[in-house]
Amino acid sequence: MTPKVSICLPNLNNRHWLPERLESIFAQTRRDWELVVVDNYSDDGAWEFLQAAASNDPRIRLSQAPREGMYANWNNCIRLARGEFIYVATSDDTMAPTFLEEMVTALDAHPECGIAQCCLEFIDQQSRPIPSRWTQVGAFQILGEMYLRPHLRRAPLDGYLHCALETIYTSITQILVRRRVFEADVRFRTDWGSAGDFHWGMMAGFRNDVVHVPRFLATWRQHPQQASVGFGSWLAVAERKYRMLKSALPTARALPAHRAPRPWTLLLPSIRQYYQLRYAQTPPRRRPRLLLELVYREPVASIQLAGMKLRGTFGAFEASAYIRAHLKRARLWENIVALA
Repeated sequence: MTPKVSICLPNLNNRHWLPERLESIFAQTRRDWELVVVDNYSDDGAWEFLQAAASNDPRIRLSQAPREGMYANWNNCIRLARGEFIYVATSDDTMAPTFLEEMVTALDAHPECGIAQCCLEFIDQQSRPIPSRWTQVGAFQILGEMYLRPHLRRAPLDGYLHCALETIYTSITQILVRRRVFEADVRFRTDWGSAGDFHWGMMAGFRNDVVHVPRFLATWRQHPQQASVGFGSWLAVAERKYRMLKSALPTARALPAHRAPRPWTLLLPSIRQYYQLRYAQTPPRRRPRLLLELVYREPVASIQLAGMKLRGTFGAFEASAYIRAHLKRARLWENIVALA
């Protein structure tokens, strides 16, 4: 029987975290899943541990692949997945026992949605919650109380939010994805280094409706060994983010004509300037003038200009209110639909 969900577990030398990760998978209240493991020839005992686990559960499918980077191995897992829904279970994180049950139920109830997203809890190396950390997530700051209510977000809203917030999906562990999203060639690119998920989230957000499950069902572990984004100089960061956006925009779902902003091709120069400003460590006393110049010249670009990294000029509350105001002006806020 074809499993409903494919849980994809890419791994490289994470033996320390694997028992807790597998425990969270085996504890799922929904049982019609397969576990697709692709190990990159770990040499810390992880492969032997996974082999022992697979010998006791026929739902586990093991394979190994060369070390070609984190996102290459995520793609390896996805190619082997057979389920209608796909979940990337990073090996150092966990999920609540009802994660699959609640997320599958949400997607079954909303077949037009390609992604289900839940709230995310941050944990430390000892699996203890990090107090108040989740309230710092950009999606919560922008959506406010709506983040704690069931709702739909119609494409391309999440793509816009992605630009403003650095990412709308803080961790891959908080989303369940329909197979069709990956079959539409929305895969994790390997040429963006350790920011492949930034580009993926932007592409997916521009194209797919999202159903939001306001429950803390997934965790993201903060520890020194986790993958982190490193682009180099601020100019390299600005140019990389600009090129990612430029490659993603042509794929965005079109807005109705009466709500469409100026053509994105006309906004790109200002967005490039925004990214340069954002990462250039511009002196705070100069930022207000530079921001206002961009805001009044390009109203839609101002959504990005009020992003989280600009707190040197705007406080978190003011920046969030600023973004909401421009989303409403551009009639993009109408793409958020509350559910009963």
